Amino acid sequence: LRSKTVGDISSDGGLLTPSSTASADDSLEKRIYSAGDAAKRRYTESEMIDGKNDDVTVKPGQEPFMPLEGTESQDLAEDLALAAELDNMPSDSINDTLKVIFVGMAMTGKTSIIKRLLEGKNAVIPKREERTVGVDIYNWEPKTDGNSDRDHIDTSIKIEDDLLERTSGDVDVKFSLWDFAGQHVYHATHELFFSPRALYILVWDMGITNNETHKRRRHSEFSQGAFKLSYDSSDDEEEEEDDEAKRADRALERDIDEKVQFWVDCIQSSAPGAAILPVASFDDYFDDEIGWGKDEASRRCAVMRDRLIKHEEKRVQGLRDRLEAYERDHRANSEAALRLRKLLCPFCRPKLVFGSDGGVVRVSGAKYTGFDRLSEKLVNIATGRDHAGWDYPIFRGHVGARIPRMRLEVRDIVREMRDKFKVVEWNYFIRVLREKGLHNVEDVSDALHFLTNIGELSYFGDVIKDFGPSRRGRGSEGDDVDDDGVPKCPDPEDALRRDKSRALSIDEDYEDDDAFVYPMDRLA
Repeated sequence: LRSKTVGDISSDGGLLTPSSTASADDSLEKRIYSAGDAAKRRYTESEMIDGKNDDVTVKPGQEPFMPLEGTESQDLAEDLALAAELDNMPSDSINDTLKVIFVGMAMTGKTSIIKRLLEGKNAVIPKREERTVGVDIYNWEPKTDGNSDRDHIDTSIKIEDDLLERTSGDVDVKFSLWDFAGQHVYHATHELFFSPRALYILVWDMGITNNETHKRRRHSEFSQGAFKLSYDSSDDEEEEEDDEAKRADRALERDIDEKVQFWVDCIQSSAPGAAILPVASFDDYFDDEIGWGKDEASRRCAVMRDRLIKHEEKRVQGLRDRLEAYERDHRANSEAALRLRKLLCPFCRPKLVFGSDGGVVRVSGAKYTGFDRLSEKLVNIATGRDHAGWDYPIFRGHVGARIPRMRLEVRDIVREMRDKFKVVEWNYFIRVLREKGLHNVEDVSDALHFLTNIGELSYFGDVIKDFGPSRRGRGSEGDDVDDDGVPKCPDPEDALRRDKSRALSIDEDYEDDDAFVYPMDRLA
């Protein structure tokens, strides 16, 4: 075996530069150099010459180049293949988008927060009659949003793959913001659009709109005609004040259960293990000039944080008790027991994200306060700089990950359709995929799930499993297909009834991975 480095060895024993190598090695040179300096220092090319080892002449002081072992040769082939693929990748082949879903009750300021994130201090706050209907979708690029008060925020994504990072350069994070209406009539449909790889912003008004959470004024003086009777009973007044404080705290806890914990449970049932960032709105109501003070806002947020954590601890303990009951009854391998073990996995529990100081991020849409902190929190979570208490970035493997070519092809087709249609019939979408040469079932399903996670479309399940021939075989006989061999779209009502019956038979945290698909790729 004769070994040579990237540049080869000259006749006088010196190393040649890439420009002076033989033309036959040009493609190899380019691929290895695109892989980075580390690859150039580490890997060598081996050539077989007459089955013998030829000595290599080197200058004094240089280390001789050792022949490649079997595993090293395999690593070289894999890295060269990856380098060649990276050289041919499109510039947008790294996922730079995180889907952010805003949830909360009506009139809590969700739309105002989004407007402030997008337009900063120049944003026009929507009026009461302009509240959200259904869902609105916005795109936000913090790097180019023009808000000078946030220029200090580093929006570049931390890419863990060194080779991919060197070839891609700096990639700035982007967001797809989904603003859901908070009226009760829309709550039943929200969960259809929840995604497991999304960040959920849970907006709470700190009980401002609930008068029961406010302390009532004490009445220590009573009037009788023209005279005032004043009672000197400080003990009674303190007892009355304590009772009033307890009553207001109980009302605050009920408000948290109904307006915050409710959404945590909804998210957990549809996307187990999702990251949830509580945000407190209407912070300006606690200005000192009004009388409540910032201490009261901090206290209410602390109550909310502690109550969410205690509820999660209680929920986990309840799941453990149920699992122990199955094990005592010798049903440890039953479907319900397996389901409980899955729910107890740390990755399946909701990830409650709080501020760097452990508190809740507070903002005011009216006075534009707190948005520098909220923007920085969102960007740092998305880019991987803020682990939110975990040992690794929450969205590792999603934001900053390389997008496979099949996903890019399906994404381009979806974007072409969006330019022409607001709603696309399902069979037409499948037919277009087939015309573009996309027949592999698993690849298309994977691409649709990925596009749902970044907010490109809404995909509700795996009904395309037999829509056409794949590289792994054709669909089963007897499928319900149309004249063109394309499966018909299932009846959503039947699917809902089937899913509901399965959910009730297993657990209240039921998650259905094989739901259904409406004949559309994006909401209008």
